[in-house]
Amino acid sequence: MNKAKNNVADFNSVNFSDLKLKVSSTFLNTSDQMIIVKRFNNSQKALDYYLTFKVNNGANKSYRKEKFFVVTPQNLKELYLEKNADNYLKFFKEFYQ
Repeated sequence: MNKAKNNVADFNSVNFSDLKLKVSSTFLNTSDQMIIVKRFNNSQKALDYYLTFKVNNGANKSYRKEKFFVVTPQNLKELYLEKNADNYLKFFKEFYQ
């Protein structure tokens, strides 16, 4: 997980240094960990980041097979309560992609 966090932090430094993003990790449930990148000024910047991450061919391209999405602070609370990334990913794809 530390290597993944470092790769994401490096990606942020190269592509989004002006946003001063913070990278952390946490457990969603007993078996799934999440890397969280925050704070974006608005949803458009978060979606720009998501799209850039999705097409990047650097060290993070191996993470494309993982689940990744944009989540608002309120929806993050719901995600923590439900503890099911698959359900949130379906919601994200339906409303944001």
